[in-house]
Amino acid sequence: MDYVEALAQIYAAIDGASNDEKSSLYLEQSFIFRGLDEMKLTRRSIQAARQYSTSIHERIVYTAWLKYEKRDEEMSISPIPTCNGNVLECPQAALILEPSPSIICDPCPCKTFSAEKKTDHH
Repeated sequence: MDYVEALAQIYAAIDGASNDEKSSLYLEQSFIFRGLDEMKLTRRSIQAARQYSTSIHERIVYTAWLKYEKRDEEMSISPIPTCNGNVLECPQAALILEPSPSIICDPCPCKTFSAEKKTDHH
């Protein structure tokens, strides 16, 4: 596989795609980065796919996938899904937020993250 050509085609497709089409294109991009063993770029592509997802089911799957991908970065695994403040990885936000391209700039609105931040400051 010619990775450079494949990535160029996906970038061009993303540039001309509607917001509804971008989620699947970013997912395809993540598979190419995985083939290159570029885990940070793989995660960023999955985050972008989550950002442009159009259904609650997609958001839940992408959120779980991001948590799974992050497992190597986290030394301790929590049995209860918690929020780390990143709205694109929050299990609760996947259930309550409507899809929006600007979601990546928004703070996480879930109560789990807000409660954790308050207890950290005391």
